[in-house]
Amino acid sequence: MRKLIFDEIVEEDSILQKKGPVLDLCLLGVPDISEIKRLEDLTELKRLDLFGNEIVKINGLEKLINLEYLDLGHNEITEINELGNLVNLRGLNLRNNKISEISGLESIINLIYLDISENPISEIEEIGNLVNLKHLIIDDTEIEEDLIYQIAQENITLMWDHQMRIVLNQFPNFTLNYHKFPDYAQAFVEYCQRKKL
Repeated sequence: MRKLIFDEIVEEDSILQKKGPVLDLCLLGVPDISEIKRLEDLTELKRLDLFGNEIVKINGLEKLINLEYLDLGHNEITEINELGNLVNLRGLNLRNNKISEISGLESIINLIYLDISENPISEIEEIGNLVNLKHLIIDDTEIEEDLIYQIAQENITLMWDHQMRIVLNQFPNFTLNYHKFPDYAQAFVEYCQRKKL
């Protein structure tokens, strides 16, 4: 069995070591971007930040095959099928959208960081092919406890919300302010794993 890694909040910058040509279109202050247009010629682009706009549909990104990091957090996106061509993607932020199904990511096998938190997602079977995925953020989703336990069997870092939910569900009388004592929380979780509690 592979070891589950529990970390404190991990900054995606430290994980991905973002480098290369960047286009930052987040929180522009002009009428928010509602669709992705005229980016297909930017084929050397490594990072694209579209955080905090009003994007509903993902299209026009399929030719950006050199893209390594894509931030689509805090938009109105419902489907992500169009991301399958982005095979060099290492980091993907989809936080706080309206995505209910994870599909179209199976071919992005280089992905190591995925944030799908704050979406009405209940199943994440599609991430099984993402063999390089190390950091998965699933806070405030509708993912069932059993599925979280299955994820915990892989070498994937779950962020604090779900780590502690697993522990607290098994030990309802256990309380710990893990923001002040993250090392103790981590040690406790590892102890529970060793003892198979």
